[in-house]
Amino acid sequence: MPGRIAYLARGNGFGHAARALPVIDALNRLDPAVEVRLASAGTGAEYLRMRGRGHDDLGFPDEDDHDQDATAKLHAYLASMPELDLVVCDELLRVPALCDLIGVPCVFVSCFLGTDPGQDPRQDIMLMGARRIVIPDWPELHSVPPFLDQVEFLGPIVQPIAMSRAAARQELGIGDSFVGAVSLGGLTANRLTYQRELLRTALALWEQNAPSDGALYVLCGSAVAAAELGIRSDDARVRWIGYESSQDPDLYLRSADVVFPSPGSAMLKVARSGIPAVVLREPNWPVGRQHVQHLAGRSSVHVGWNGDAWTTVTDAGVAPTSEGLWWGEPSDLAKVILAELPRG
Repeated sequence: MPGRIAYLARGNGFGHAARALPVIDALNRLDPAVEVRLASAGTGAEYLRMRGRGHDDLGFPDEDDHDQDATAKLHAYLASMPELDLVVCDELLRVPALCDLIGVPCVFVSCFLGTDPGQDPRQDIMLMGARRIVIPDWPELHSVPPFLDQVEFLGPIVQPIAMSRAAARQELGIGDSFVGAVSLGGLTANRLTYQRELLRTALALWEQNAPSDGALYVLCGSAVAAAELGIRSDDARVRWIGYESSQDPDLYLRSADVVFPSPGSAMLKVARSGIPAVVLREPNWPVGRQHVQHLAGRSSVHVGWNGDAWTTVTDAGVAPTSEGLWWGEPSDLAKVILAELPRG
């Protein structure tokens, strides 16, 4: 009898849904008999629609994904699958307790714990019902509370961009010009102010300093979502790329001489891929701040909010990068998930 898995990926940006896809693909490779039903909400569901991946929309917005209404919808969704063998949940904190309620084991995935700096320590109590808690991050950034003995670290799970810079530029028809890319990710209510300031800073920096034949690609969500930023540029060197109508966004990241990322999954992706990146604004959320501080000096990611930002940009591509970072693979998490499926 094949295992039946509900895989719930939080919205709050594109990163959780983007992480789920290669893990599910790895599950299908390792055990083709396993049935996986993917669900998300808010910007997570938006990302899956843009990528053409089948999923269920859980029906609540990002900013309310831990409130009473979202919890009720999650409970109803899980209870509607009576033959469910396992739930995998990426950072929807109420799900382990709901799984306890319906008697289904849960593998919980999160980039933070409540004992981490800036987090609410009370949230860890909600995780006690999880069979296993997987942190796809570097363990030195986290403090594990003693009552959670089921925590394990795999390293950040982001897919490197395998294509070369030359091949990406050829695919996009880009010549030898100096190219930048702003990667905003999914536009969310709790980070919209940050994303707006990041874009405003990048545009000003580019318009004042970039060579006349340079091109700056602004990668954002749908055109409707991008309009929420309320920022435009009359500079012909600035080109807006909506995910839903673009070629693979990774092509723009790989083709760039420098990427200005929002500190989320895109920043981790360019770090793993060795693409020069400059974070222009200090993150105002704990996980983003920790990741920037950890990557600066250890990777191709540089801090650009102190000193001369354009000098940081021009030096980013020639400054040596350090070694020592380790990364998780989708198959690592897939094996943890398969180990928790009942066999019989």
